[in-house]
Amino acid sequence: MSGTTWSVVLAKRAILDLLGAADWPGAMPQLSWGTPKVLEREHIVLGDVNNSDQEWAGIGDRRRNEDYRIEIWVGVSKAGDSQEEATTRAVELFGVVETVLRANSNLSAAIPAGQWAEIRSPSLTEYPTDGGFAAFVGSEIRVKARI
Repeated sequence: MSGTTWSVVLAKRAILDLLGAADWPGAMPQLSWGTPKVLEREHIVLGDVNNSDQEWAGIGDRRRNEDYRIEIWVGVSKAGDSQEEATTRAVELFGVVETVLRANSNLSAAIPAGQWAEIRSPSLTEYPTDGGFAAFVGSEIRVKARI
């Protein structure tokens, strides 16, 4: 794990790699580790890490269980007269994220000694923009790892 024993860097890298290889309906959205300087009209951002907990095991000086949540945002901004189009596309992109994580709940074994990841607590925000409408699906990816 070179330089850190906290698995969050490996987990974020694995999630972005899996999403980069996903089968996207239509064009692939912008994928970003943290908020990019310029957001494209369709984007997926892996954000902050929250609720991090590390529980040290009784054996060995480096064995511990980790439990944390990575924020993920799926955003779509569309020109036009319909909120439904923006919302439908955001939910469609979020569905790909869900499918990828369900099929790869161990993040392709990115973290040694086992882990799993799952989508939790999705929410939807809809709003008008200057030239159309936008939709934002926010959620978190819960990661449990033993390192």
